[in-house]
Amino acid sequence: MTAVPRRMLVLGGGPVGVEMAQAVRRFGGEVALIEGAPNLLPRESGPLGEALAEVLRRDGIELFLGVRAAAARSENGEYVLDLGAGGELRGDRLLVATGRRPRVDNIGLETVGVNADGRGVRSIRGFERASGYGRSATSPASGR
Repeated sequence: MTAVPRRMLVLGGGPVGVEMAQAVRRFGGEVALIEGAPNLLPRESGPLGEALAEVLRRDGIELFLGVRAAAARSENGEYVLDLGAGGELRGDRLLVATGRRPRVDNIGLETVGVNADGRGVRSIRGFERASGYGRSATSPASGR
């Protein structure tokens, strides 16, 4: 983006969607965030997603939880999301943050001791812990 959107529509209430929604809102843009699951950060515990939703609402972000976009289109220079019986949303920017799959197949990670699959890194040989947010991994080889 080269300018703050007037109104950004965010599809996806995972870490990327939430972070971008917060950033745009804090820069002064309006934001509507749509998440198909009943709570934000659907891979985390429900209470965490509920607490985050409370903070985002207080910051002025519109939340549409448990809602899926039935269709998307461009109309008169705006993005339009059809929410079925929930009506429609309009914005000048659309961010699709509905998930990602790591591209780890056939790149030789196993040759350096990394056990990975389509959901991410499962283990790294020589590291105490290699997964989780905010956790550090220590390597016996480097001492870091």
